[in-house]
Amino acid sequence: MTTLNQLFEDIREESENFKNAQYYLNELAQELDPQDENSDFSNLLKELNNVVSDIFPNSSFIAKANLSNANDVIKPNFDVQLGSNIYTSINNQGAGVVRSAIFAMLRYRNMRENKRKQKDEYIRPLLIAFEEPEIYLHPQAAKQM
Repeated sequence: MTTLNQLFEDIREESENFKNAQYYLNELAQELDPQDENSDFSNLLKELNNVVSDIFPNSSFIAKANLSNANDVIKPNFDVQLGSNIYTSINNQGAGVVRSAIFAMLRYRNMRENKRKQKDEYIRPLLIAFEEPEIYLHPQAAKQM
């Protein structure tokens, strides 16, 4: 999942939609401003604090949405499946398939970075290291490695 998330971040950083997402997060933060007497969120807090103060006088909730960094707010939730004729959750796959999939993602990421290197300034290459890499690998995957 860490590798898949990193690939997602690589794509996300290049996305025009992601760049626009921060604008809309700022708009949403204004709607959730507890200082704005007309906002639904401000009214929710007032009503909640009335209920709380009935039980615990002089107690109240203070809440403010922090949507200032889209990288922190927008997180992927991947449903990863692997298979050929039957697809199942990654958790139901054998160690060899999982290891091969990780190797493939890292290999792809390295290939992608090499393409970017040709366009942009020098980008440090990705170093992939496995202890005993041949363990649990399909012979074709070991050959590619």
